[in-house]
Amino acid sequence: MTKCLVEFEVLGEVLAEQSSDSTMISPMELVIEFLENSRGLNYKKLETGLRISQKVDGKHIHLDLQEITSVIPREDHKKDSFIQINFKEGKKILLTDQLIGFKPAEIDGINIETLPKVVATPDLVGLFEALEDCLAAKNTNITMLLELRQASMSIIEGAESIGIDLTQEKIWLKRIGLKQKAPQVC
Repeated sequence: MTKCLVEFEVLGEVLAEQSSDSTMISPMELVIEFLENSRGLNYKKLETGLRISQKVDGKHIHLDLQEITSVIPREDHKKDSFIQINFKEGKKILLTDQLIGFKPAEIDGINIETLPKVVATPDLVGLFEALEDCLAAKNTNITMLLELRQASMSIIEGAESIGIDLTQEKIWLKRIGLKQKAPQVC
């Protein structure tokens, strides 16, 4: 990924990141450059920004360019590239080669520190499978069931806070307990 001069106007102040070649690139161009090299993300240009979707599950986010405060190219501990996109409201997302990462929401009934700092929508699959296994067990562990449900809700609310629609997953989560043996808990 080319690191160039990236300029953002934030509350009247211009923030810039410059590379050795001193070329200038817009936030959208920086994101598009990353997405064009991504194996698991697609994008579509819109009038006000980008629509970015994950190939793995089709979930998408609308990236409004007016809301972006900074785009930061980064690397993880494995030296894999990703970008961090910060928004005016203080929210942020990470775009990796495959996924849109976000912070799980803090909700009642779960210690946020028990969850990863960054999650993605495919993390729900494992939680939903664990919920089904818990409900199918001969002796349902109510505490575990509640923890799994709250972890799922934390991811759902975190995703919705950045604009990912998880209506179907919320409906499924509400229904799961109604069909099984512990409806009073779900």
